[in-house]
Amino acid sequence: MKSLSDKVKIEPLRYYVIENEYFNDVVVERDEAARILTPEEWQAIIRTHSYHNICRKNLIFSILKGIPFEVRKELWEVLAETERMKKEIGKTYQELLNLPNCKSLDLIRKDVPRTQNCPRFHPELQNVLVAYSNLDPCGYTQGMNLIAGSLLELLCIENDRLIERLKF
Repeated sequence: MKSLSDKVKIEPLRYYVIENEYFNDVVVERDEAARILTPEEWQAIIRTHSYHNICRKNLIFSILKGIPFEVRKELWEVLAETERMKKEIGKTYQELLNLPNCKSLDLIRKDVPRTQNCPRFHPELQNVLVAYSNLDPCGYTQGMNLIAGSLLELLCIENDRLIERLKF
């Protein structure tokens, strides 16, 4: 008589469950070839301002595992292609902020105080939303305050950590 294991073919697990400091469980497709980038590879991305020479699977796997704190700020600037964006936009943040007649200013002023996740950053949040509204032809859309507020909070937490590390 055949056992159950003879009848059922058991497939190896196809997914990894990754834990990092921001997510308890991140599920990614398992790929035996994927590996975490070395500190030298992270530095090469920053130095060359390009991630196109890095294996995409390794880059994604490494980001999900957690970008090393020491290179996080510079790396996100590269991954977000900020240099390309600056050239395309043609205006600085300060210039965008100071453009007259922001068509969304009243709506932004209503929404910013409703942003509960970052009350200490309300002035900065309003500035970011005004600058973006002046950049994008669609202007400000309700709910953008929650996304931008979360990003501001996260960036400030990272800066607080850096300050703490530099103290000692």
